[in-house]
Amino acid sequence: AALPEAWVTPNETVLIHAGASGFGTAAIQLVRLSRAIQVVTAGKINYKKEDFSEKVLQFTEGKGADVILDCVGGSFWEKNICSLAIDGRWVLYGMLGGKTADGDLLGKLLRKRGHLLCSLLRSRRLQYKAELVQSFTEQVLPHFQSTDPPLQPVIDTVHINELMIVGKISK
Repeated sequence: AALPEAWVTPNETVLIHAGASGFGTAAIQLVRLSRAIQVVTAGKINYKKEDFSEKVLQFTEGKGADVILDCVGGSFWEKNICSLAIDGRWVLYGMLGGKTADGDLLGKLLRKRGHLLCSLLRSRRLQYKAELVQSFTEQVLPHFQSTDPPLQPVIDTVHINELMIVGKISK
């Protein structure tokens, strides 16, 4: 939902939250395709056991992430600001960790000259969604076959509808 609004450029570092989710796995592949460096909470950085902001700053040698793709929101605000590079872009597209944030968060964001972009696809107009699908079809879809390794959707569950045929057998 947020990636088309937050195109990344080579040599940037992108912090992706919920890396094992459907969006997270897609984001990891698209960030890799754009030749940016991905840092991921879930597997690479276990946010439940470690302070991911410390790990991001350590990994980037104090610079921070150029882009944060955040579906968590509230409970990660403070650590996201700490993780954000000067002039970094923070894309908020969900609030799994809550809607509230306490403290001097806006002041800290302002001091970093951070860009906060909030995005939800479901509230967009049909025209926007159609243009998004067109852009995806032209710019991303070919990479499902042409790149090495190709982009690959992660399928969690397959549901099979079984058709029950009820009938009378005549003699």
